Amino acid sequence: MFKNSNFKSKIKGLFSKENLKQLGIGVLIALTATAIFFGGYITHYFSLNKELRSIDFFLDIYNEHYYQKTDINPVDVLAEGMLDIYSAYFTADEYQAYQKAGQGSKSGFGIGISGLTVHTILGNSPAEKAGVKTGGNIIGYKGADASSFIGCETQSQLTDFLTQTNSVTLKIQYGEDIKEFTLTKAEFTENYVYYTDSTGCYRYNGEGNQMTLTKYEGESLNLQSGWGYLKLTQFNGLADGTMGGAGQFAGALELFKQNGNKKLIIDLRGNGGGYMSILANIASHLCATNSGKKFICQKARYNDGRISDFYAPISCYSNYSFESIVFLVDSNSASASEALVGAVLDYDKSSNNNIVKVVVEPTEVDGETVYRSYGKGIMQSFYENQLTGEAVKLTTAAVLWPVSQTCIHTVGINPSIDSRVYANVYGNAIEYAQTL
Repeated sequence: MFKNSNFKSKIKGLFSKENLKQLGIGVLIALTATAIFFGGYITHYFSLNKELRSIDFFLDIYNEHYYQKTDINPVDVLAEGMLDIYSAYFTADEYQAYQKAGQGSKSGFGIGISGLTVHTILGNSPAEKAGVKTGGNIIGYKGADASSFIGCETQSQLTDFLTQTNSVTLKIQYGEDIKEFTLTKAEFTENYVYYTDSTGCYRYNGEGNQMTLTKYEGESLNLQSGWGYLKLTQFNGLADGTMGGAGQFAGALELFKQNGNKKLIIDLRGNGGGYMSILANIASHLCATNSGKKFICQKARYNDGRISDFYAPISCYSNYSFESIVFLVDSNSASASEALVGAVLDYDKSSNNNIVKVVVEPTEVDGETVYRSYGKGIMQSFYENQLTGEAVKLTTAAVLWPVSQTCIHTVGINPSIDSRVYANVYGNAIEYAQTL
């Protein structure tokens, strides 16, 4: 039992001036912290524009209450809804993988599929080494431990399986023939260049940090004396020397020169483009400008009307004594492919050489046969968030040819834009190129 005198004494001590002062300070600190928190929130909220406040509100409600939440990244959905097909949002992991691939280091099967048709085979990839060719239709697949094939119905069904497995056997139909190929995912350095002349067929092989132009058993192309054929698959591979696309192209041209050839076919069919820096390096070998200094290989026009120039290294065009350059393009030749052709055409005309020609393959569009390249005359730039590692690839400018300032966006390279562009109505494009 408490004594009254002690209880009163404790109450009196509790409410002493010193204790009340300390209590007041504590309350003041708590109120200040609360004010700062809500003040900061309100300041942050009203510092956002109207659209971001709405997005912030929506995501808060979605994350707290939505019953059927998925693993879909809301930023991906936002980017897909707002951007054109060439722009995209990358998570930090996706952007890191993209940068690694840009250096030429790849990982996977090395096979590209459009619908259920084999569209692309990357050089030095497991798919190429297994003998897979483009143009076949994938009609079945099975995993490493499966006894029977699963029939292919949709591209998404197949790509989902390929993403999740490390080994697969594909059943591919080429005309009347059906072949089976077993592939295992692996890391590889991509080969971008295939070269052929009267001495044989050559390509880049190697592992790690060493790639060498070596002979291989390639297809006979019926090349006449003095002609060389160079196929460039992509404007990728940013690494130095023959580990990169520009170095591989230069190496093949050196062999072209050593073997005494002066007429060159450059095959860009199926080449969807790549990096401006690689385009610029390759242009320095093919553009007829010998000013002894860097030259403009492309121009970019931004949304405010501003135009900037992209420069190539000092031209080494005169090293090769070209008598003819013929480009082969089709409806899948896009972006950097079209830009390179445009730059070479422009400088060929301005120098009065008139040795450059372009052969365009036919394609069917809405039941009509047309002759044109893809028609991508715009460029993308990357913007990285340094704090998170994520990035946005954004369409930022129209691309213009360096002299004529032609923009081929949506129309492509076709016979109507230049008299040196020919529709291939003769069949074999390589044989036709040698008649021009």
